[in-house]
Amino acid sequence: MELDGEKPRVRQDLVRGEPGNLVRVGAASWLMEPQADVTAAGVAVPSRPDFLLRPVRDRGPASPARLLAILPVPEVGFELTDGKGQVLAEAELAWPTQRVAVLHGEQAEEAAAFEEAGWRVLSAAEGALAGQVVKALVD
Repeated sequence: MELDGEKPRVRQDLVRGEPGNLVRVGAASWLMEPQADVTAAGVAVPSRPDFLLRPVRDRGPASPARLLAILPVPEVGFELTDGKGQVLAEAELAWPTQRVAVLHGEQAEEAAAFEEAGWRVLSAAEGALAGQVVKALVD
């Protein structure tokens, strides 16, 4: 996955005093803030999205929207099946091509089936999940 010939790089960082991630593509950088409260002026409905991307350098041609546009769309409610179509495990979100699955707490026991099939498994309960997903997809 590349943007303007550059691969995104992700590293853990502090964002507003909390664990988060720094995402870089070329000279452009964003802080990825997990579970941010959005209650500022101009926000129609206060919310708590999974993450926010906040630019920290000149946006240039690599805007946050373009960064997100290069990430593949996950399959929601993914079922891992064997060669006969039998369901082995389920994931809240999955990127089958990249073999990355996100499991919520109730699915933790299904992690072994994904791992045995060669998948990278992330927990929705872990902090900075969004950064872990981006890192797993671009590595």
